[in-house]
Amino acid sequence: MGADFAGFPLKETVKEHLLMTFDDICIINLEGQILYAFEGKKPTGETPFYLRIFKNRADVKGIVRAHPPIIMGLSLTDSDIMQYPILPEVVLEVGPILDVAYATPLFEELSQNLDCVINK
Repeated sequence: MGADFAGFPLKETVKEHLLMTFDDICIINLEGQILYAFEGKKPTGETPFYLRIFKNRADVKGIVRAHPPIIMGLSLTDSDIMQYPILPEVVLEVGPILDVAYATPLFEELSQNLDCVINK
């Protein structure tokens, strides 16, 4: 993040994406301090995950996470199929799909597991 960076938006914790409004967005800085949150709402419990990426990768300007059902299913198997360019368009446009060891969501261990891929 550049010197002019003030903060970045995150969704409020435990909020269904389809029902979100502007008031469900929280803004935090790189120290995790809340810069804006509507009436006591809190940023997602995945905040350490995002902070770890932004702090370690100055070139990253945004993060989009998704949970496609097929990818989620494949990630739960012992298969290494995710390492192969099954859909070459994705590899060309997004890059390789990197996976990290499973950790319980919303815990620091999940963000620590990013260390093996964060600089690739």
